[in-house]
Amino acid sequence: MSETTRQRTRRQFQRGTIGFTEADYFLRYDFGFDGNVTREGTPLYRFSADSFAATNQRPRNTTDPSATLLVDRAGVIQSAHFSFENANTGQDLSLSIRTTAVGDVTVAEPDWTDEAR
Repeated sequence: MSETTRQRTRRQFQRGTIGFTEADYFLRYDFGFDGNVTREGTPLYRFSADSFAATNQRPRNTTDPSATLLVDRAGVIQSAHFSFENANTGQDLSLSIRTTAVGDVTVAEPDWTDEAR
């Protein structure tokens, strides 16, 4: 993929041309349990989708949706892959996410937390 295509795809996501942001992928696909797998010695649950969750969840001008989630026993999504085709351009669009460093991240509690309680 050329740098120009990467930049154009990023702009499409940011402007909403494709219809949703990266975080929305998890809600837009119609996932179902697809068996158990083992990756790097870790047992995982596989969930897959070949359709969007509902007609109103379908991004504009898209075809051929496909997605896979690999989830560990604690419920942490270890990896996710989403793809579909832009029906107007024929361009295949995809997003892959991988979870790393679980438990190694520290987030400071915001100053407003006491007030919100």
